[in-house]
Amino acid sequence: MKFSLILLSVLIVHPLSSKDVNSIECNTKMIQIMKPTYPRTNYQGFGTVQFTIDKAGQVKNVKAVESLCAIGRDENGKIQLKKCPFFKANSVGAAKYIKYKPPLDQNGNACEISGKVHRYKYTKYKVRDLDYDDFLLRDDFKNRDNIYQDIIVDPGEPILEDPNSYMDVPVINN
Repeated sequence: MKFSLILLSVLIVHPLSSKDVNSIECNTKMIQIMKPTYPRTNYQGFGTVQFTIDKAGQVKNVKAVESLCAIGRDENGKIQLKKCPFFKANSVGAAKYIKYKPPLDQNGNACEISGKVHRYKYTKYKVRDLDYDDFLLRDDFKNRDNIYQDIIVDPGEPILEDPNSYMDVPVINN
């Protein structure tokens, strides 16, 4: 009985008394982004990079994490993605120019953020009302009787998605 009371009191008091130094959250806000150039490919897809944000808000140690190409649609109409090499280099090159406000922890002290992940979307067509993880594919043009028949496409040269639609993905903890 004494043992269980001691154990219970330790469990109740421990979370209140311990302060994990690694649990202090470091926050920042992106203030500049560069659009990557479109690679020499007919594929559309995503390029994902991982990097560190230093105390001054500069990006360093940029590396490609993933490159995915949209290859078609499944039976439910969802985009199918496969690994491909096309978007890695351009994503890394553009990510080197991302700038953030200097990161601060909860106490207002400068800090560094490791493992920040950013995903670029490469699309050939400027299409409104399309989800971030969707693309307009060649087969969609062929099948005009599908849900994309009323979409107006800007037939200009290939472009990248609106920079406001870029997505920050959560930090990867190694």
